Amino acid sequence: MDDSVLEPLEQYNNKFKDLHNQNTIIYFDNLVKKSGINIEENKLTIKKYKESLAKAEDKRSDLSKIRVFRTVLLLISIVLFIFAFYLFFERSFLGLGQMPSILIGIGLIVISILILTIPFKKMGKRIKELKNQENKFMIEAENFKKQAYAQMEPLNRLYDWNIASELLEKTVPLIQMDQFFDTKKFEYLQEKYGFMDNNDNACSTNYVQSGSIMGNPFLIINTFNQIMVNHTYQGSIVIHWTERVSDGKGGTRTVHRSQTLIATVTKPKPSYFYDTILVYGNDAAPNLSFFRDPSGTKGEDEKGIDKLIKKGEKNLEKQSEEAINEGKHFMLMGNTEFDVLFGAHDRDNEVEFRLLFTPLGQQNMIKLIRSQEPFGDDFKFKKIKNLNYIMSDHSQRFNYHCEPSIFQNFDYEAARKFFIDYNNDYFKGLYFDLAPLLAIPLYQQTKPKEYIYRNTIKSNITSYEHESMANAFKNYNFKHPEAVTEQILKTSFINKNGDVDHVRVRSNAFKAVPQVEFVTKMGGDGRIHTIPVHWYLYEPVYKDTEMEVSNMNINRNYFQELNQNSDFKNCLAELGTNGIIYERGLVSMLVNKELVQSDIEKLKKFMEKDGK
Repeated sequence: MDDSVLEPLEQYNNKFKDLHNQNTIIYFDNLVKKSGINIEENKLTIKKYKESLAKAEDKRSDLSKIRVFRTVLLLISIVLFIFAFYLFFERSFLGLGQMPSILIGIGLIVISILILTIPFKKMGKRIKELKNQENKFMIEAENFKKQAYAQMEPLNRLYDWNIASELLEKTVPLIQMDQFFDTKKFEYLQEKYGFMDNNDNACSTNYVQSGSIMGNPFLIINTFNQIMVNHTYQGSIVIHWTERVSDGKGGTRTVHRSQTLIATVTKPKPSYFYDTILVYGNDAAPNLSFFRDPSGTKGEDEKGIDKLIKKGEKNLEKQSEEAINEGKHFMLMGNTEFDVLFGAHDRDNEVEFRLLFTPLGQQNMIKLIRSQEPFGDDFKFKKIKNLNYIMSDHSQRFNYHCEPSIFQNFDYEAARKFFIDYNNDYFKGLYFDLAPLLAIPLYQQTKPKEYIYRNTIKSNITSYEHESMANAFKNYNFKHPEAVTEQILKTSFINKNGDVDHVRVRSNAFKAVPQVEFVTKMGGDGRIHTIPVHWYLYEPVYKDTEMEVSNMNINRNYFQELNQNSDFKNCLAELGTNGIIYERGLVSMLVNKELVQSDIEKLKKFMEKDGK
């Protein structure tokens, strides 16, 4: 048994945090060495680039000052013109008489004209010069940027998928990460633990990362989801009427009044959001289910947490008494601090709950929950028999997809900083999603029983990966032409031809049909008025696109080379391919028709070259 992560919080702070940072730096430096880029040359180019940008900014600043000054002069000129015309119609100005006033007015007009000619003409020339100089420096900066990109291209080409997961595995060997979520692991989770396929038409897999801890499988799943929410539409009309009111002198007078009448209607409207969840399967405590929410300790100091615990202990005693009287399962643990902070008061098997949370497990969990760094208690924990679900606030804000393009940069120093920061954040975020599981010693002590694969999965690639690959076509128009909302992409497996899955991608979206609802409302004139409220009825629309997915087992660098190969491009055109992408060894193509075996063989001839 590997006991190196039996105290996850201490191990992160005392070992893994610094170790991962060192591993990340070494990994990046090795990539740089392999790329053969000239770092000093790039630094010099970036220096020139920034200098040109600074010069352009200086010229832009000078331009702004001159334009402000020109505006002030224009305003002064306008004021002088207005005052001059005033003097022409004024018989006397300060007792000077009509003629002196006219002469002063003429003088002001002359001054105004001079302002609009001599200074404006000179400033116009200066503005033109500054614009040309700004453009010159911007073009110069852009050329330096292109030069810097060319210098960094050998490094940019080496970034591949799974970099972050490889580094995590190196830092904590206990955690094994997969290249992609394969069918064997899916079958294992499905048949052994009851993990279900994603059949929800309002939920699409954006990306998925699978792995295991001591052979026990886990998944990080990011989904794009659609729900219907109530949306309030507003309409209004303005009404007018007259009234007779007292004039205060014993009579009456007529007054005109107006009022804006506002009406609202509430109708369903689709709303979209991303969601990230960790799923973990383990044979330990197979009959236990529970749910816990964050305890509320996040952001609290030690005194605040102790106060929360004392208040919680009183509530627990009352809850325990009620449970005994009602014959329910809930029984207090000996460690009430754990019971208050962890919660899970809906647990349905006290014996297995105690087997899971030994004294060490309780202490680990307490430390994790009380700690304010790096995230505090921001996680939900749901266990349903053999499946565990962790959902944390911090993972909702982080992208674990690790797309290689995020690392690409023209500035070596910026690229190095981002690479190190992102991978440290990736490790920190995923580690603390796994930490509540690592805090339970029994989970690390329980190895899965041998499973005989039944080959019940008909496809080569899981439906989760099918959807992930479909969502990777970010710029492709899957949408129905009438759709006005976001889209949920769902895939359905049609058949497989050797190593290639033929899949249908359905885009589920909505069109908006204009509607009007008339609402009646009493006005200040004492009458009932009808107010039109315009709203939209959202009706579902869908569009189907066919896609081929296969594990070609090549790397990103070789795939990029293929995309520059004219023979490969011609082959794609002949096959009627509308688009092709690569992710984590998987290749996906949008096609007009299902590829036959001879088509697949043509593609494989390109893919089977040694691209590693």
